[in-house]
Amino acid sequence: GACPGKIEAVVSTQSTGAHPEIMYLLLLFFLGVLARYTRMFYRLTVWRRSLSHIPQLPLDNIWKGHKKTLERVKHDNTYLDEHIRWVNECGMTMVFWIVSQPIVFTADPVVLHEIAHDLDKYRKSHFLPNRHYFGEKLVGTDSVLSGNGLIWAQKRKAMMIMFSKRNMANLWERMDTVMRGVETTRIANAIGDSPKGKVLDLHDTVAVAFYAYLIDLGVSDIMDNVEMAATAKTIIGAIPKSFFANELTRLKFVLGQEKKATVELIRDLRFRIMVKLRQLIPNYVEPAGENVMEDLVHATKMQYELFDGSCPKSMAERLINDTVATILVFDNMVKQLAMLYMLLEHEPEIQEKMVKELRETEVNSYADLEKLEYTERCILECMRMRPSLLRGARDFKAHMKKGATEEAKFGPYVIPKELKMPIKVHTSEYVQQMDPKYWDKPTKYNPDRWEKGFSPKSFQYLPFWTGPRSCLGKHLGMMLMKIALYHINRNFDIQQAWDKHTAPVFLQPMATIRLIGDVPCRFRKREM
Repeated sequence: GACPGKIEAVVSTQSTGAHPEIMYLLLLFFLGVLARYTRMFYRLTVWRRSLSHIPQLPLDNIWKGHKKTLERVKHDNTYLDEHIRWVNECGMTMVFWIVSQPIVFTADPVVLHEIAHDLDKYRKSHFLPNRHYFGEKLVGTDSVLSGNGLIWAQKRKAMMIMFSKRNMANLWERMDTVMRGVETTRIANAIGDSPKGKVLDLHDTVAVAFYAYLIDLGVSDIMDNVEMAATAKTIIGAIPKSFFANELTRLKFVLGQEKKATVELIRDLRFRIMVKLRQLIPNYVEPAGENVMEDLVHATKMQYELFDGSCPKSMAERLINDTVATILVFDNMVKQLAMLYMLLEHEPEIQEKMVKELRETEVNSYADLEKLEYTERCILECMRMRPSLLRGARDFKAHMKKGATEEAKFGPYVIPKELKMPIKVHTSEYVQQMDPKYWDKPTKYNPDRWEKGFSPKSFQYLPFWTGPRSCLGKHLGMMLMKIALYHINRNFDIQQAWDKHTAPVFLQPMATIRLIGDVPCRFRKREM
């Protein structure tokens, strides 16, 4: 027989040497984990120490930083209200840590002035939900809304003629005709002969008229105004479900049919725009401020002649991004009017006074809109309490520039070179406009604070932002909202129709204003 000792030795040799690659993989895995946590530990110590001179809240724990706190206030929908409290407790600029990622929030007017005017030092962040969506390009990172640098500035400059205040007088008659026809006819048809009127979603009702005007401005041959309004609402409404909902709601959305339907809508919208652009690009004309798509084509053409040369495929891609951005941004004005009626629900005397002015004032020209003084105050106060743009994000990389001889400064703070990653800089129009340091009784809806002679101080009121990044469409937006209010209230009595269990609310964690729930209002034909 064989020697037992030899058998054991052979078995031992075979068992230890049969799979050396497994031991090698385990070793690599162990070294990878060790390297990852070593790198994380370095960031948590050196990087956090490098920004320790900037005020911050106490950490939730050493690993996750402030992540738990920020997730809690997002879940409670108190995200921006809590920032107001933190600013008043900690300081106007503070740093939050999401593990090893620094996020600086600032409400300092000096820093806000820097952000508004230094477009190279503070660049628009590319990592936002409204740029790429489920892997589908929505507005990209180079549109007139989301771009950076000289190319973006040139496009914006070329588009100024369309959105200038001087051009509003030229556009008023077309806009007034569309609003009077689409809005009043649609509502009247929905009500019929019912003396009780009918409950309609205010958001959807106004959106159909606004998109009819956008089509009149040249975004035609894509889809009709009803389909365009529904498409924009679906795409925009899906963003909070996928990014800010609780885990179960997000999982249901991502795995369900709604996500697939939203992706198909994005693809279909971009395809239809591409078909339209194939007709426009070869035959573009000089802009006259009357057709938004022709002006976009002209602006992008100028862009390429000055910076890029000629690249039709890339040019068309940028134009698609611009057109989608234009379509989606119109929804902000729609929501602004919805927010106005949500605020007026608790202020019947203010609503009555606004309606009285709208019904007693004759508006027959763009200049006549100036007569709607109290209506304008109501809109301005609504934009203070519920601004379309709730918060913004910029990337600060000045401390990472190679060969820089000067220290990188963020307002009064020096950012050391040891921090080897960009800083996400967050700001909030809502925080500036609801801060009790600047506003008396900020949670009170009070249009009278906007009486003649009142002017908020710099960077305390930013519904359209300011400087080179100010909203291109601010004059168009104000005109649209006034004309919509004028025609609706002259023809119909409107009464808010939601109850406390179904009342619409706005989402604080979003970048632009978002609603949860419809805004049902009862429309009745006005008795003359």
